[in-house]
Amino acid sequence: MNTEIQFSELFLTKKKNKLIMCYISSVILPKPSVFVMPVGKVTWGHRVSITCSISTQHLGGTFTLQQSSGSFRKSQTSSTNSASFNITEVNFSNEGSYQCQYQTRVSSQDFSSPKSDPVGLMSKLTLSDLISTLLKCLYGSTPESVNLTLFGELVH
Repeated sequence: MNTEIQFSELFLTKKKNKLIMCYISSVILPKPSVFVMPVGKVTWGHRVSITCSISTQHLGGTFTLQQSSGSFRKSQTSSTNSASFNITEVNFSNEGSYQCQYQTRVSSQDFSSPKSDPVGLMSKLTLSDLISTLLKCLYGSTPESVNLTLFGELVH
């Protein structure tokens, strides 16, 4: 269960015969949740959305989504408790584990959550997607009418 603890320490100091109170706050943020839509393997070249969310009263922070073993890293400020990151055309370099982290500012101090549990992204490539991709590489676009014989099967 996500929990959040906020505590303050009160320090009293004396300056020019006046008592001054100084509060130092600390915020412990819970671990964010992360999920991928659509669920399961994503078709190569299709769109995927990865959403990060956190249960906190300290909104207005920044969500960062990072691929564990890759170059993908994006940040997004949100006024709510979640942010969605879109990958418009999934390819094999997008496969892997992703984690979210939340950063926010409270009383002029910056706080970060722990990283979320990892979520996996896997893609699949259908035969028609493979042929279409090969044709795009060869011709710059997919010709309107193409007949290919592949393993004795006619593909249009």
